[in-house]
Formats: sequence, C-alpha cells, structure tokens
Amino acid sequence: MLLVGHVHPDVDAAGSMLALARAVPGGRAAAVLPGGELNHKVRFLLELAGDVRLADAAWIAACDVAVVLDTAGVQRVGIEGGWEALAGRTIINIDHHVTNSGFGHINWVDSSAGSVSELVDRLIRAAGWVLDRRCASLLYAGMYADTAAFSLPGARAESFDTAARLIRCGADPGLIGERLLRSHRAEEFNLLRAVYRNTRLTEDGLIAYSVLSHEDIAAAGCSPADIDDQVSVPRSLSGIRMAVLFS
Repeated sequence: MLLVGHVHPDVDAAGSMLALARAVPGGRAAAVLPGGELNHKVRFLLELAGDVRLADAAWIAACDVAVVLDTAGVQRVGIEGGWEALAGRTIINIDHHVTNSGFGHINWVDSSAGSVSELVDRLIRAAGWVLDRRCASLLYAGMYADTAAFSLPGARAESFDTAARLIRCGADPGLIGERLLRSHRAEEFNLLRAVYRNTRLTEDGLIAYSVLSHEDIAAAGCSPADIDDQVSVPRSLSGIRMAVLFS
C-alpha cells in the first residue's frame, strides 16, 4: 500500500501519512516522500516517526493500492510522475477539503474535520490497529498545525476530545508546539519578512494577499519546499474574508 500526500507536504499531510504507515499491521504500508522532500519545519516528523517505512522505487512499482491523503485534486498528488504514476491502481481518497473532486475509487471526504490527521485517527481506531506514542505525536502535530493551534472553525469539540486522547497515548504537546512555533531558522524568518513586506489589501478591504517570487525565496536562503503556512501573515489582518499567498 502506498500512502501519498500532496506536493510539498505540510504537517498534516506528512503526519497523517507517517502515522498510517506505522499503524497498518505487518509493515504493509509505506509513505511516499518524492526526493525525501520535507521542509525544515516538517522534517522533525521523521524523527517522531522512528523506523516507519518509506516507499522506494521497488515498493512503488509493486503496490496496487494507493491511499491519497489531504489532496483535493489530482494535479496536486505528490509522487514522482504525478497522478499518471498511480494509473491502474485502486485509489482511496481521504481528505477534508470542501473542494475535493472525488477522484478516488473510494472517497472519504469530510469537510467538517479540521485535519486529515483527525480522520486517520478515526480510521486507526475503527480498524483496531495499535496507536502508539509515535503515531499519537504525528497525528497531534497534524491536527495542531492544520487548525492553527486549535483556533480555526474546523477545531470542533470532537477535535479537542481526539487531541486529549492522543496526549494520553503519549503525544507531547510541549515538544510539538516548540518545533512548530518556536524553531524558525534565520532563513525562514527572512522569508516571513518578505511576506510581511509584500502583503497588500484589496480596495474594499476584504481580501489580503502577499506574493513570494522565486527571487524572494532564494534571497531569503530558502527553497520552494519552505512555502508552508506563511499565508497566516495576510490572514491575520482584521476584517478580511479571504487570504491568499501567491508563490
């Protein structure tokens, strides 16, 4: 079984992939990280994951089932060769984006969930698989990141119940908060400077947007893989209805 996220996977995509790879019994699932690409902020999830299986070329060639996580459309599938690389396989689509196109043979799309990690927690428990402390940490990190520290509307009462259970299973909220919020490299801080500098409001004040050109990213000492949740900068402006980051 292949576990695939979106291009440049964020904390939710990577955390849910790695947790599910750990939880599926018998080592029958492996996470796909094309070129090992994870930005600095997300890379610590590999430390949390421990000895989780990552898919190599031989594993990818042999698998006939792919679980695509946190990916709204086929153009965003994060595997070398893109969507076409999954041709002929049974596709299971697990997502929480309201824009999901339902591209799988089996589609589980719950737009009321604040994160895919929350859905993967439900799946692991329903299947009766072991949810160890490493899985718990990965899923908690995904939930925490995708709900902006449980501050977005997607963080429902059930989300807090799930987070509490994951902490009881061994997730460390202090460590995860430290790595996600208080571990910026100087290069990432420089990238945020550019986002702030380039943030603009539309004339009616309802849309805030910022732009990161390739030159901006390179000048900060970063790469495209470091584009993650910087949209939180224009999103922090009062009174807006939409925030956009063009990169």
